[in-house]
Amino acid sequence: MALWCAAFGVDTLDGLFDMTPVDQAKPLIDSAISAFTRDPDGLRVLLSPDDHLGLRGNRLALLEMRDSIVRMGGTITGAVEVE
Repeated sequence: MALWCAAFGVDTLDGLFDMTPVDQAKPLIDSAISAFTRDPDGLRVLLSPDDHLGLRGNRLALLEMRDSIVRMGGTITGAVEVE
């Protein structure tokens, strides 16, 4: 979570995309994706030891999220806690 919070420039992901229209969410996701290119070393230190995706995989996850919301349109909901 710390990695994505830093990429999005927020303290918490709670409510970040709560019913956000895609046209408003897309620039936020684009900025987070760019953070992985701008400051990979700064983000790398925030990787959780059990994060199997690594830095590249997390960036790809954001790219997939972006592609999905562009394809689907409408609004997106906030972060969902996965157990």
